[in-house]
Amino acid sequence: MLAALPPSQATNAQAHVNLDSARVPVEFDVLIDCDTVSEETSCFEALNVLLSQHGVSIWRYADCGPPTDVRRKDGAPIGWLEIVELDTDEDPTSRRAPTHATRYSDGKTVSTAIMWGGIQYAGEANATSSDHLLGQAAESARMGILVTKRRELVGRGEARWRGGTLMAPPERAVATLGLILRGNCHFPVTPYSTTGRGFYLALALDSLLPNYGLWAAACSADGAFGQGQIYYLSTATEGRLFQALNARDQTAIAMSQTRIDWVEVADAVDRFLVFLLAAMDATARVVYEIVQPDKMRPRDAKWQVSDFIKALRPSHPSLAALFAKGSPGHDVHLILRQLRNTIHAGGLAKTHVLVEDEGLEHNLSVPLDEVEDLAEAVLRRTRGNPTDWGLRLTDERAWVQPIILVDALTREGFATLDAIFERTPLEALIALSSDAEDEVDGTDEVDDSDRSEWSLMERMLATRGSDMYLWHFGMHSDQIATSG
Repeated sequence: MLAALPPSQATNAQAHVNLDSARVPVEFDVLIDCDTVSEETSCFEALNVLLSQHGVSIWRYADCGPPTDVRRKDGAPIGWLEIVELDTDEDPTSRRAPTHATRYSDGKTVSTAIMWGGIQYAGEANATSSDHLLGQAAESARMGILVTKRRELVGRGEARWRGGTLMAPPERAVATLGLILRGNCHFPVTPYSTTGRGFYLALALDSLLPNYGLWAAACSADGAFGQGQIYYLSTATEGRLFQALNARDQTAIAMSQTRIDWVEVADAVDRFLVFLLAAMDATARVVYEIVQPDKMRPRDAKWQVSDFIKALRPSHPSLAALFAKGSPGHDVHLILRQLRNTIHAGGLAKTHVLVEDEGLEHNLSVPLDEVEDLAEAVLRRTRGNPTDWGLRLTDERAWVQPIILVDALTREGFATLDAIFERTPLEALIALSSDAEDEVDGTDEVDDSDRSEWSLMERMLATRGSDMYLWHFGMHSDQIATSG
């Protein structure tokens, strides 16, 4: 589940920064609605890792004010947004009174804004009034994100904008903040610590692709005694997955500009398609190197080649079944391949289309005659609802909403890849890996001066396979369920 960024953040994040050292400073305020958001969930634990990063400020709010045990300085509750009624000559029972929203840090007033809102009086509970007042206060205090579950503000779980403030439930907020930090080259792994892009993505793959770790470890055995072809193919697969995830982020960032650069959008979508499909192609070559089917050349080892699938079927039927015609794997691979191939023709072009009463949409589009069988595959995978994937199909063109399509293809493509990793016959490679481990003499002792660094590394490695990365990338099942 990708989300567009606040325009003020997209300005910093729009450049394609490839060096982790070239970090852009982040200054971002997040307000937590303590009345509706629990801090005891796995979602909030993942969000807390992001909130602890340098430059991200966390604030809290409650209708009844801060708890009595909150630390105060000069009477001000530190780290809280407080709404206080101003002195007024109006009727004290008035439902609309001048108020100010103030946030404090270390006893200093960070910002204050005068506004008008309904004040709750004893015995006159009015949820709608307090909800509206919170939304107004978050906007007036210039919060980047308000994390809340109030129906009045976020409906049934969708994110909404109010001025420059994104009001979102925790499931949406964690994905948006994760995207903001990655777009600024910050890669949080544990509270108060970050790492480089490559290490972060390597840890994330074990969460996004549960069967990848065993597949990669087995393939590494082919390089244990020399320069093995399978080992090189596996490292190429990892690199292409990294590139696909980066392009996924850049698609959302490019779509978040105040003035969208459609060349940048199309470039990000093209790179996503190229690298995700390239990762799939590399897995086919790994299977070829392991199985060595008769009368097949390496260059014919592709999931769309029927002879390759037929050669696998007798000995590895479950693997061949992944790409049987009309299967989910076949359809996803076909959609990726056909959209990728538009690079060699007219490509994905910028278009504007008026959609009934929904207004003007800004999309990419491609003629259907350039993407053979695309419409049929999309209709099968979406059960007749192509708009779920950000696609509108007419007799002549396919209209593409970039963020929604890239998000859907990430989920479906990664599911197909994980099935490939699970069903690849790794037995011979695993045996080879065991032999290699027997030849290892042992691990050197760690110097005392290096123990703190090793301790941090151990804490980072402990996150491998955790739900945290699913939350950060917007690919947790709870996020997908609420995005429909």
